[in-house]
Amino acid sequence: MRRERAALIVSRAADTPANAAVAVAVAAALLARRRGRELALLALGLGGAGALAGALKRLVGGERPVARPPGPARGAAFPSAHASGWAAHAAALAILAPPRLRVPVAATGAALVGVVAASRVVLRAHAVRDVVAGAALGAGWVWLVARRLGLPAPPQGRSSVESPNSCHR
Repeated sequence: MRRERAALIVSRAADTPANAAVAVAVAAALLARRRGRELALLALGLGGAGALAGALKRLVGGERPVARPPGPARGAAFPSAHASGWAAHAAALAILAPPRLRVPVAATGAALVGVVAASRVVLRAHAVRDVVAGAALGAGWVWLVARRLGLPAPPQGRSSVESPNSCHR
């Protein structure tokens, strides 16, 4: 029972208002710094991930593991919008982070996505495939948008072709 109570707290905390609050805070910071490409990544990445998850829910559907799971759960199960939304956030924040912070930000984001995804499975709002597909959709879409926008920019002093692990002799 404690596990379900904790999962319900996590799931409710990770619902749409929290997603929106994070997006607005990051967007405000990017706007203040006049970071147009990064703001485009946030808008197109997060908005696109949400739109794709919604479209897939309508196309694929999928039943939830139980008819009325506790906590936030509406519509079709596949893919998990919670997982796709937080994976999109995590990917965007990792891409937007300064180079020296990208790995810790990505690891923290992956852990957060894992906790949110696990909460949805514990609550029987989703099967494991739903949350895995949602996370892959969210992170994958943001990565595609970032590549198209030329983000992340290579660190100062490196060309865009040069790999950080290149050997120069």
